[in-house]
Amino acid sequence: LVSTPDISFTVVKKDDHNYLAIITCQSERGDLPITFSLYKSKELIVNATVSERHATFKVPAVLDQHSGWLQCQANNGQQVEYSRWFPFEIGR
Repeated sequence: LVSTPDISFTVVKKDDHNYLAIITCQSERGDLPITFSLYKSKELIVNATVSERHATFKVPAVLDQHSGWLQCQANNGQQVEYSRWFPFEIGR
């Protein structure tokens, strides 16, 4: 069975006014492949089926603005698990 995924992100500066959040969804165990889906405030943003226990997504980010809540879903066909909701807010 797939384990509950963890969600984390880092921010990358593309230029003076554009930033990207590199969001990682990761499960510690589970049969492969795993489909990871990224939700923002209950809306599906992107998903990827991978032969690893993690997936990385790039999402545009705005500094000093609360941009909703993020959640990862992990599905390996045997079980579906969700991460905790994570505030998508990036300070300077």
